[in-house]
Order: sequence, then C-alpha cells, then structure tokens
Amino acid sequence: ELRQARFLLQDIALEIFFQNGYSKLLVFYNSDRSKALKSFSTFQPSLKGKGTTEDPFNLR
Repeated sequence: ELRQARFLLQDIALEIFFQNGYSKLLVFYNSDRSKALKSFSTFQPSLKGKGTTEDPFNLR
C-alpha cells in the first residue's frame, strides 16, 4: 500500500507499507512527491487507488 503523508507539517512524504508488516517513509522536496507517486503507480499498477487519497488530515 502507498499513502501520501505529512512530514514536519508539510505534504512532502510517501509511506510505503509492505506485506510483511514493514513500512518505509520517503521524504521529498516540494513537488517531487507527486512525481514519485506517479512513478510508483506506473511501475506497480496495483497501487493505483490504494491509499492515494488527498486527505489533508492523514493522521494515525
């Protein structure tokens, strides 16, 4: 699963959840997050629509 996330109160991160229970937080500069999200979705089409909503209150 791939989710857009906030880091230091900015919408600049992606969080990747793996099937084995691990997760990784990737932090980008400015609009690079959108480019990376598109690249991941192109590389792995099954990620489209899974956790990629623009929820401004993405709190856990």
